[in-house]
Amino acid sequence: MKIRKGFVSNSSSSSFIVVFPRIPKSAKEVQEMMFKDMKEHAGYKTIDIAKTIFHDIQCQLNDGKDTPKFNKKILDCIEVNGEPELIIKKFFPELIDENEDVSDPDMYWNIHEKITKMQDGDQDVIDDFKKKYPKGKIFYFTFSDDCGKWGAMLEHSDIFHNLPYDCESHH
Repeated sequence: MKIRKGFVSNSSSSSFIVVFPRIPKSAKEVQEMMFKDMKEHAGYKTIDIAKTIFHDIQCQLNDGKDTPKFNKKILDCIEVNGEPELIIKKFFPELIDENEDVSDPDMYWNIHEKITKMQDGDQDVIDDFKKKYPKGKIFYFTFSDDCGKWGAMLEHSDIFHNLPYDCESHH
């Protein structure tokens, strides 16, 4: 039996691998691809949602990678912010065994290895999408129940319903 001590979160997160028909050049273009003529989705303006997605796309493109890596943004955040225990506990509570000290550098690399193994499953989806949509552009997104002003909407409201996508829940 696992006993968690200290910070425990009931928050979930989900990862999305999404195929866009091309690299969008603006938030307006993202809005058209994702929502067609819809002006609102789940009580939010679709242009505002599109701005968030466009920003995430720009971050992925600025990394210079064609195919995004599993939770690269979170791993970068761990290294940049120097607070791995907070991010690991929030986004990967299922990877922590009882009595593990997530502030320990060895623990960080242990979790990094587990995440890398999880990436292999995503790579199968990416390879399949590349075959089905050879001209499409693939992007990777991770949203949680607690996405700032968005709350759980990005994770749970099917924002990519007009695009080919795969979702993996990390509940």
